[in-house]
Amino acid sequence: MTPLAPDEKQLARSEVAALQEQLNDLRLLCQQVQNKIADHKLLLSPWREILHEVTVLGAIFVLMVPPVVTYESRQDLTDLRLVCLKRWRDAADLTHRLWSGLAIDVEDESLSYQKIATWYSRSGDVRRSLEVYPNWHSKEDMDSCRLLYPVLYRLFTEGPRIDKLTIKCVAVACFERFAQAFHSNEARGATSLPWHAIRSCAISFVTDYWTWDTPNPHISTIFPPSLSSLTFTSKRRPAHWREESNVLSFIQPTVLQYLTYFNAQCNWHQSLLSILSTIQHCKNVEVLFLAGGHEADYTRTPVQALETFFQQGIHLSRVKTLRIRGACSYFISLALKALQTPNVVDLDIDFTSI
Repeated sequence: MTPLAPDEKQLARSEVAALQEQLNDLRLLCQQVQNKIADHKLLLSPWREILHEVTVLGAIFVLMVPPVVTYESRQDLTDLRLVCLKRWRDAADLTHRLWSGLAIDVEDESLSYQKIATWYSRSGDVRRSLEVYPNWHSKEDMDSCRLLYPVLYRLFTEGPRIDKLTIKCVAVACFERFAQAFHSNEARGATSLPWHAIRSCAISFVTDYWTWDTPNPHISTIFPPSLSSLTFTSKRRPAHWREESNVLSFIQPTVLQYLTYFNAQCNWHQSLLSILSTIQHCKNVEVLFLAGGHEADYTRTPVQALETFFQQGIHLSRVKTLRIRGACSYFISLALKALQTPNVVDLDIDFTSI
């Protein structure tokens, strides 16, 4: 075989390059065709129909099941998983929102940490919420409060993250004892408790002695450190209420200054002073909801502490949404007299009874 001339070598190299480029194009086209075949096979896959059916069933279940399921009625949701059709069970298990909210009664003897943890394990990455209902006891028998009992304590020290806590209490002292247990853990170096991750808290008191045995003033805070949303509700005027006292003083300024949402519903007469004394510290709040009772007595006997608020004003520049409810027009007019919210874009005022 005779050697190729230089020009023949150059021609051969050009042909090889051209053929290699065609081969690369064909390989790319082949890959594109294979991808399209795979896409069409996926469209024809029975799993697509199954997933669609599971999604539809899950959406129906969400409409049937309340956002927070009481522990006693959990069987209603459990029954969905026991239906003979496997897809119903799959739909219930894969719809994480169904398992994200739970309400428990501390007097329920059948309650266990493992049952609660198993329930929440199906909630995926959906934000979880917990509602806690206490046992009732007299003000002379505070030690019988079962708010801090082993199951609940373990849930907030070892359990899954819970974003919202709704809790009803007999007295502030009950909540203080409950919260102090977790702060004691923090003092011992446990800084990553589920208690620390709570971002929203709704606390309500349902007795007229809820201020009995008020918290130690030297305690820095009885609320989770990451709290950004707080709702307080009390429909009964405290039995040991004094005209110029702030019965909401257990909510410390160190908590209030970091809130972006605050809802204070003091549905008893002459509650305005306590409300104003509290919200003056809400410098970062963006949504503010206030509800109060009758304030007609103020028009006859002015309270000096309220006069100070009216003269100086409470400046809350970050508030965008302001909602006020009052049992009488005096509460609303006096609240508006004290509040300075120049950046409000959503104002909702209701003069009807609360």
